Amino acid sequence: MKETLLFWVILAAFLVFDNLLAVAKGKDCLSISWRGKPYYKSRQRNNFAGRDVVFLNPINLFDRVVISERVTLEEDVRQYKNELRSIESLSKDLNPFAYLGYIYFTYLGFNCYLSFLFGFESVVLNLIVGHLFAWICSVLFVLLLFRSQDLPKGGVISALFEALFVPAYLINLNKKILRLRQSKLSALRLHIRRLKRVSDLDVELVRYELLDQTNMALDDEVDDSKGDVLKGFIKCLKV
Repeated sequence: MKETLLFWVILAAFLVFDNLLAVAKGKDCLSISWRGKPYYKSRQRNNFAGRDVVFLNPINLFDRVVISERVTLEEDVRQYKNELRSIESLSKDLNPFAYLGYIYFTYLGFNCYLSFLFGFESVVLNLIVGHLFAWICSVLFVLLLFRSQDLPKGGVISALFEALFVPAYLINLNKKILRLRQSKLSALRLHIRRLKRVSDLDVELVRYELLDQTNMALDDEVDDSKGDVLKGFIKCLKV
């Protein structure tokens, strides 16, 4: 029983650690929806070894990102639109990996239940056969993907090789391949562009809500230094 528990704990640990993404200085994360649409999402970052570390949701296989630039000084409109279309096309092509990952994740969960019920020896063969089947399907998806996408072949082959030996990496293959794509877009600039499409009334309601919350926080604040910061924030909101 202890060996069975240790196996599943290690597998879960690999899945969790594989969703820890190190972002180099000067880089940012451009989130991708399940429809393949790039968007900006404010994520909590922790500093480790001089890099920002972002944690992706290991259960949500569509919580995925593309590494992008933090700040860009120049931007060509045509190149900007082509880049967005390219990222969207790649993300949609990678959706089958996510669906396969969910199926494989459910399959592992079922075998985990059986392993505690009947013993680990009763599911070993099932795990090997299921893993090889899911991995072969992933290889076929990659062969189809390479026809329309320009990805570093070495990186993709390395990801497939790792997934052959680590089930958690096979579940996460959708995210791992997408990380190989580097974008020259600024994630925050994309967010600002889309904010401009929001109606003035909606922006005013958000400003009013922030102003109201800040005034309430100022009333309860006893620290003078923090109070000065809140007062400065209120001045900005009133402009």
